[in-house]
Amino acid sequence: MRFADDAFGRLGMTEGAIAPLRSALAAGHGLILIAGPDRSGRSTTIDAALAEAPEAIIAGDIADRGSAEEAVRAASSRLVLAAIQAGHAVGAISRLRDYRIDPFTIAATLRLVIAQRLARRLCPQCREPEQAGSNISAMLGFDPGTFVYVPHGCGACAGSGYRGRIGLFEALPVEGAIRRLVGMDGDEAVIASHAFRDRPNLGAAARFMVRQGLIAADDAVPLSRTPVRELV
Repeated sequence: MRFADDAFGRLGMTEGAIAPLRSALAAGHGLILIAGPDRSGRSTTIDAALAEAPEAIIAGDIADRGSAEEAVRAASSRLVLAAIQAGHAVGAISRLRDYRIDPFTIAATLRLVIAQRLARRLCPQCREPEQAGSNISAMLGFDPGTFVYVPHGCGACAGSGYRGRIGLFEALPVEGAIRRLVGMDGDEAVIASHAFRDRPNLGAAARFMVRQGLIAADDAVPLSRTPVRELV
């Protein structure tokens, strides 16, 4: 994984998420969902996407069956950007199912789900390297003795050890086998297994951020251990 030098990259999105997002934005129609809990930066991501595809329409938050039906209906002929509360990309698909949207309709109109979280960004001026403890290494899947960065505190960060926040993202393009599974009302775990076999999920994004010295290992652990189905 690596960051791109553009608006998406500055949000924390890696090229593995940017490429499918740009492909979906260029399609001209279909639904793009930006998933996450409250205060996860979904609106900022939608604004960045809209800057690249000004012809898209914003459906706002999908929070009930009526708003879900309206977004899906519009996406049959227009490019639609919408936010939805879900812990993961697969959970966003399940949320549409919860709103009683027909699985075949979801498969036909949904092009991409971007799921995101925000994490505290370590202050680059005062972060300090240290060997991760055995428990942290085990939970994040790091080799024993792996060095990570920890907050220290300085004048630049008002002694907190952190400066701002950074986004963590996973992208789930709805195409090929994924589209077929969605249309068949497939199981969440099966969809996730196919979707993230060769692309990073939120947990992988969090571990990458730790290795880059951008976030603390303690902040990455909850993301790396969150179940597939988490609607918040």
